[in-house]
This record gives sequence, C-alpha cells and structure tokens, in this order.
Amino acid sequence: MELYPEMNEKIKDILRVGGEPYLLYAAEYIERLEKQLSLAIAGLKEAADDNGGCWGCKWLDEETDECTSPEGRLICDTKANNMWEWKGLEK
Repeated sequence: MELYPEMNEKIKDILRVGGEPYLLYAAEYIERLEKQLSLAIAGLKEAADDNGGCWGCKWLDEETDECTSPEGRLICDTKANNMWEWKGLEK
C-alpha cells in the first residue's frame, strides 16, 4: 500500500475531531513517530555527509555499490552538492 503525507495529515485531523481519548492518543502517537523518523533521517544524512558515505541513500545500488543518480556520485562527493536522499523503509 502506498502511503501519502497528505493523507496522513487528513487522518490525524479526523482522529482529533473524533475527540475520544483513544483517537487523540493515536493522533499524538503518529505525530511523535513522524518527528522521530524525521530526526533519524536527518541524522543519517548528516553522518553520510560527514563521512562521505552513501549508505541509506536511495540512489545507491547496494549490490554493486554504484550510484544510480542521474547526476552521478561525483555530485555527492562534496557537502555543498550532496544528493543524498533516504531510501525509505523496505516494503
């Protein structure tokens, strides 16, 4: 199933409008998980930037250790032009 940020926001709104404690709890829990995920991704990017690494990047082909970005790995070799993007969770 594809997940969409816009739908996540709508669902949190629906949960809050419900007003029941368990619905409010669910909305708060979702928000906290989103914040934790955002911080974790930022930490991965910072570590990759600092170490010149590509692990966790959506452009890295882990089998060949090759960059599949249309711009190529050279763009990532400098912090100012880093193309690192989180690959996301495996389905």
